[in-house]
Formats: sequence, structure tokens, C-alpha cells
Amino acid sequence: LPTAQILQVLQQLCSALEYMHGRGYAHRDIKPHNILLHKPPSLPSASSSGASQPPGCDNSGHGQIAITIKGGGGVTAAEESQPLISPSQPSVTMPQGGKSGHGHGQGHSRQQGWRVVVMDFGSARQRQVVVGSRAEALAVQEDAEANCTAPYRAPELYDCPSPAVLDLAAADVWSLGATAYALMYGDSPFQIQANQQGASMALAVMNAVVPFPKDPAHAYPEPLQQLVRQCLVHDPAARPTAAQLGAAVAGLV
Repeated sequence: LPTAQILQVLQQLCSALEYMHGRGYAHRDIKPHNILLHKPPSLPSASSSGASQPPGCDNSGHGQIAITIKGGGGVTAAEESQPLISPSQPSVTMPQGGKSGHGHGQGHSRQQGWRVVVMDFGSARQRQVVVGSRAEALAVQEDAEANCTAPYRAPELYDCPSPAVLDLAAADVWSLGATAYALMYGDSPFQIQANQQGASMALAVMNAVVPFPKDPAHAYPEPLQQLVRQCLVHDPAARPTAAQLGAAVAGLV
């Protein structure tokens, strides 16, 4: 996706997570397939507009948080939602940067009123988890393995410390960073590394190495890359909050 559209999506995702975290819960499975772009019935569809990629959300959608529980209400039959990343959209084999027109400020969506819809809350838990023993840590890991998608799962959910107090809001920020990378290059950085190097997903995540293309002609802007790096820091305490990240994104829009 173009830089402007990525920033618009991230801006709304940060607002959604800030809202959820402020009420004591974490999603734990933020990823492209749990995010829809929602179009009110008054807008033309993406197919009729000739768009080859899902359009980004206009800045006017900032603060309009549509949280849809899978199987529940929120999007009526008269409304249209589409995947953030098309299932047929291939991921890159080597991150070579954005396509033509991905530079900062380019490719701003002309669609008005598109908004981000976060879905599938079966993975949600209270954001604070007290881990008092190794047995409890293993239980946290097993629950994460069952409910949190591996390429977007934070390191502390692969190897849960004990004793410890986990703030799963930080795990959501990690997932948001991996999702942003997927919007740039087609997949989580850890999925790309696992595919290329034949390494285990857990090892790729625990190493927390996030490669970006070095050729400035094909790379996304450094401020956007830096936001992704900040989300994908191994230490949960060193990651920004959703509110802090949202403020940083707003400064780039």
C-alpha cells in the first residue's frame, strides 16, 4: 500500500487499540486478516472505482472506531467491507521496498469515509496477566499458541517470563508493527524470514530482527520505518503505547 494509506490505517488502528486498552482488554491477534476496510452504503465500491488495492481510510475517519465482534453486529447487509490485504496478494520474497508511488504523501486515497473495522475478539483477554509460576507461564504460552497467529505474536507470548506481570497491550503494539510491515511488504517480517531462511517462526520472532531495504529509491520513508521498529522491540516495556504510537502516526499524516 502507499505510505499515505498505511498511515491512515495505522491511525485508526491505534485509536481502536487505545480504546480497548483503556478498558482493560487486549486483542492479542491483530493482523491483516482481522482488519476490514468498511464502506458505508453511500460510497462507490472499490471495484467500481477501479482500485486494484483496498483503498486507505480518509483522515476524516480518525476517531471513528468500528469494533465488530465476529459473528455479531456492526456491519449491515447494506454496507460493504473488504479485506485489508487481499488473500490473492502475494508477499515479497525479498523486501525490496514499496512499489512505484509508495513515497511519503503519495497515493492518498480519494475515497471518502472508509474506516477500519477490527474484528474477531475470540482472542481477547484482560490486558494485565499476573504470572506467578512456570506452570502459569506455560499456560499463557499455550493459550497464545491457540489464539494468537504466529507471525504476529509477540516474543513474550512465545517465551513467557515468570514470575512476571504481563501487559498484553504491549503485545498488541508488537502485532500492530508486524501488521504495518505486512502492509508495506506483503507479510510479517518474521514470516518472510522463516520462508527465506528456513528458520523456525519462534526463532525469527525471538531474534526480533526487522530488515528494511537499503535502496532509498525503493524504500518507504524512514519515519514510517522507525515507527515499525519501535513497535517490534523485544522488550515490551520499551515499546510505545497505542496512544503514543497514534500521536506519532498523526504527526506523519
